[in-house]
Amino acid sequence: MAKREPEERADNVSISIAEKLANFYHPSSECCIFRMYDGLRKQNEKAYEPLMVAIGPYHRGKAKLKQMEEHKLWYLQQLLNREKNKSVNEYIMAIKELEESARNCYAETILLKSDEFVEMMLLDGFFIIELFRKFSMRQLRVENDHIFQSDRIEYALTRDLILLENQLPFFILVRLFNMTKTDSDLEIIQIAFTFLEFNAPDQKLEAPRGISINNIKHLLHLVHSCWCFKFAEMNRNATEKQLEFINSATELQESGIQFKKAEETNLFDIKFISGILEIPSLTIEAEVDDKSRIKCSDFLLKIGSLDSNASPLCHFCNSEVETAPHCAIWVDALSVDVLLFVLHACLFVLSAGLVFLCISALYVLWQSNSGRTTCTACCSILVPSATEKIHFVLLGNASNDSSVLVK
Repeated sequence: MAKREPEERADNVSISIAEKLANFYHPSSECCIFRMYDGLRKQNEKAYEPLMVAIGPYHRGKAKLKQMEEHKLWYLQQLLNREKNKSVNEYIMAIKELEESARNCYAETILLKSDEFVEMMLLDGFFIIELFRKFSMRQLRVENDHIFQSDRIEYALTRDLILLENQLPFFILVRLFNMTKTDSDLEIIQIAFTFLEFNAPDQKLEAPRGISINNIKHLLHLVHSCWCFKFAEMNRNATEKQLEFINSATELQESGIQFKKAEETNLFDIKFISGILEIPSLTIEAEVDDKSRIKCSDFLLKIGSLDSNASPLCHFCNSEVETAPHCAIWVDALSVDVLLFVLHACLFVLSAGLVFLCISALYVLWQSNSGRTTCTACCSILVPSATEKIHFVLLGNASNDSSVLVK
């Protein structure tokens, strides 16, 4: 009996391991759609959550996104009304053929049943395609479509469609697009660019040389390729050298480097030629935090095997200028947080100074009520003599209202 107990325990462990191995899922080489890295997510979780629409399985079923599920059905109905020579069964069978490949694109095991998964791919895929078409071709829009009645909604959808966790395999979009394509349709990449540029009108999306729809993993990868192809075209030997953080602008200027605003629309198209550093301008606006996280943080995350040239460290160097150090730019979402913190701190200091100034003026007014008073130096205490002095001349007496003259 004593010998039998260890054998029984071994059998239980063996059964447990066998069950775990049976349910074990190892990401395939096709895997390209991941969850956001926790280290980035914890900085600002809302920045990586969709605002209006869930695409794919990761955010499917969330209560705040259910309203758009009805919109997906409505868009499918409009498409079927236009394509009367085809039935929904044809599209379903086309997606079923791609189901296994589509599942392999996700880093996690998708627990949806086959029918549920196919339905999700169909509704999400046609929603994206119809959204792109309606944005490019106004004649396809219907009057009561609230998506096109508000720029805020369009911006929110643009943002949602390029979130890392909110992606659909691009070959699903291509198959559905080709099955419903008409002679008047533009190519899928063109209508995608037209819509996605709404999020950054000052940053034009351009397809890199040699790009093929067969090499695109999803919409985020398409945008990533357009933004970062300049770096991919550089000599890859530069990556073998030791990369360093770029020096501050003051240090670079002191070393003789000049700065020039570049006219390029690609934010990452930074050039260093003959001692002149050309940098495209970055517009700071209310949505800069979301944009920077979408265009930087999501891109910096290692997105599986997007392509061999993708690198989270965007670098540039110029061997012709010996005095200039080899420079590298590390695009970090934290820089936006630091900038916003500094701006808020400056506003706080300015507000505190104004409050103190007002209190001082009120105090002098109160003191002047006891008789005629003239004060020409009170603000010299507040404002150093090295700067322009502000003189308050307080005129009044106990019987008359005091008045303030500022010059």
